[in-house]
Amino acid sequence: MAMRLLEHRDGLDDGDEVTYWLDEIAEVLPNCRTPIQFVSLETYVKAAIRELEKAARRNAGSAGATMEANQAYAAAAELIAGS
Repeated sequence: MAMRLLEHRDGLDDGDEVTYWLDEIAEVLPNCRTPIQFVSLETYVKAAIRELEKAARRNAGSAGATMEANQAYAAAAELIAGS
């Protein structure tokens, strides 16, 4: 799910906070092996989703400029909501 957000980051809202949290995800994801790294990754994904939710409220329900970006956001938000 984190990888999917990164794959579609060009289509996601490019606000400073969204960009910051996606950068954090990109930093930790490639070497995510320890429990502490997984907790960090989860924290970053949740923060990115919170910021994307704010963007979606500002943009009439859309957090992204492409259908794929919106789908990546929606899938991540649904997964986070269920955790």
